[in-house]
Amino acid sequence: MAAPLSRSALRARDALVLEHLSLADAVASAVARRFFPLVEREDLIQVAREALLRSVLRCKAGEPAEPYLRRCISGALQHHLRDRVRLVRIPRRLHEQGQCPLGHISLDASFAGEPCLLDQVAPLRVV
Repeated sequence: MAAPLSRSALRARDALVLEHLSLADAVASAVARRFFPLVEREDLIQVAREALLRSVLRCKAGEPAEPYLRRCISGALQHHLRDRVRLVRIPRRLHEQGQCPLGHISLDASFAGEPCLLDQVAPLRVV
């Protein structure tokens, strides 16, 4: 666990966060516009602000903070999209009818009398 921050370090962190809060909101809003119907803008703003809080402490003294913070925020948003958002949406009616073009095939399901895919996979040999 990290050591607690001194009061001056906390003030410096808070000042950097307040200074770059608009950056986090702008990056999140740009991603929200790009993926408009798939993700809520407020969710992305929350993820961006959390990334800002986490990455402000890792800024190097004497170097501009904005490029580093922008990369950290963008990375956190990309991770959020990858882990939490379905970027391909199939209409519910088609999905319920089984007409989903990107449907999942179960490895243990058999079709038309054929053996299941799981039975066709060669067993692993333990050496």
